Amino acid sequence: GDDLNDDQSSLSDHQQTNNERPTSNITNQTQQQQQQQQQQQQQQQQQQSHLINQMQQKQQSLRNSTIVAMSNLL
Repeated sequence: GDDLNDDQSSLSDHQQTNNERPTSNITNQTQQQQQQQQQQQQQQQQQQSHLINQMQQKQQSLRNSTIVAMSNLL
Protein backbone atom coordinates (compact mmCIF):
# COMPACT_ATOMS: atom_id res chain seq x y z
CA GLY A 1 0.00 0.00 0.00
CA ASP A 2 2.80 2.39 0.82
CA ASP A 3 4.35 1.81 -2.60
CA LEU A 4 1.15 3.00 -4.29
CA ASN A 5 1.06 6.15 -2.18
CA ASP A 6 4.71 6.88 -3.01
CA ASP A 7 3.95 6.49 -6.72
CA GLN A 8 0.99 8.87 -6.49
CA SER A 9 2.89 11.54 -4.55
CA SER A 10 5.87 11.37 -6.92
CA LEU A 11 3.44 11.55 -9.84
CA SER A 12 1.87 14.77 -8.53
CA ASP A 13 5.36 16.26 -8.02
CA HIS A 14 6.22 15.30 -11.58
CA GLN A 15 3.05 16.95 -12.89
CA GLN A 16 3.88 20.14 -11.00
CA THR A 17 7.36 20.40 -12.49
CA ASN A 18 5.90 19.72 -15.94
CA ASN A 19 3.42 22.54 -15.42
CA GLU A 20 6.17 24.92 -14.34
CA ARG A 21 8.48 24.09 -17.23
CA PRO A 22 6.58 25.59 -20.21
CA THR A 23 6.67 29.14 -18.81
CA SER A 24 10.42 29.01 -18.21
CA ASN A 25 10.85 27.53 -21.70
CA ILE A 26 8.86 30.41 -23.17
CA THR A 27 10.93 33.03 -21.32
CA ASN A 28 14.12 31.28 -22.44
CA GLN A 29 12.91 31.30 -26.05
CA THR A 30 11.99 35.00 -25.94
CA GLN A 31 15.38 35.84 -24.40
CA GLN A 32 17.14 33.85 -27.11
CA GLN A 33 15.08 35.56 -29.81
CA GLN A 34 15.90 38.97 -28.35
CA GLN A 35 19.60 38.12 -28.30
CA GLN A 36 19.42 36.92 -31.91
CA GLN A 37 17.65 40.13 -32.94
CA GLN A 38 20.29 42.22 -31.19
CA GLN A 39 23.05 40.28 -32.92
CA GLN A 40 21.35 40.73 -36.28
CA GLN A 41 20.98 44.46 -35.66
CA GLN A 42 24.65 44.74 -34.73
CA GLN A 43 25.63 42.85 -37.88
CA GLN A 44 23.42 45.10 -40.00
CA GLN A 45 24.93 48.21 -38.42
CA GLN A 46 28.44 46.91 -39.09
CA GLN A 47 27.53 46.12 -42.70
CA GLN A 48 25.95 49.55 -43.15
CA SER A 49 28.93 51.41 -41.74
CA HIS A 50 31.24 49.30 -43.90
CA LEU A 51 29.19 50.15 -47.01
CA ILE A 52 29.15 53.83 -46.06
CA ASN A 53 32.93 53.80 -45.70
CA GLN A 54 33.31 52.17 -49.11
CA MET A 55 31.01 54.72 -50.73
CA GLN A 56 32.85 57.62 -49.10
CA GLN A 57 36.15 56.25 -50.39
CA LYS A 58 34.73 55.91 -53.91
CA GLN A 59 33.32 59.42 -53.70
CA GLN A 60 36.70 60.78 -52.65
CA SER A 61 38.53 58.99 -55.46
CA LEU A 62 35.93 60.30 -57.93
CA ARG A 63 36.53 63.84 -56.65
CA ASN A 64 40.26 63.38 -57.01
CA SER A 65 40.03 62.03 -60.55
CA THR A 66 37.61 64.82 -61.46
CA ILE A 67 40.06 67.42 -60.15
CA VAL A 68 42.87 65.79 -62.14
CA ALA A 69 40.74 65.74 -65.31
CA MET A 70 39.72 69.38 -64.85
CA SER A 71 43.27 70.53 -64.27
CA ASN A 72 44.36 68.61 -67.38
CA LEU A 73 41.77 70.54 -69.38
CA LEU A 74 43.24 73.77 -68.07
